Amino acid sequence: MSFNSVPAAFLLILISTNSFAGDLFDMLQRMSEADQKQNYQGIFILRKSDNLSTLRVTHGNDEKGVWESLEALNGEPRKVIRRNNKVVSVFPKLELITIRLNAENQSLHQQ
Repeated sequence: MSFNSVPAAFLLILISTNSFAGDLFDMLQRMSEADQKQNYQGIFILRKSDNLSTLRVTHGNDEKGVWESLEALNGEPRKVIRRNNKVVSVFPKLELITIRLNAENQSLHQQ
């Protein structure tokens, strides 16, 4: 590679990196929009140190708004359900139900 081609190669890498970042941003934007518009269900496995938690995740969107739920598949039975800005948490073993109103823009799960 000659000395003159080094800046050209660097410029090509820089342009490719910017293009990749733009494509990645577009993909993340589409994923975020799909999260609000699509219905889906799946299993989420969370590992924290030596502990594994398995959750059933359900998300939906209909004429009444957005709803989602998390249900524990192992450990203590529990379920959290959100319908628009209302969150209901059910803990059957404790015989406890909590209802949180005006939960708009808050995460369904603690981080």
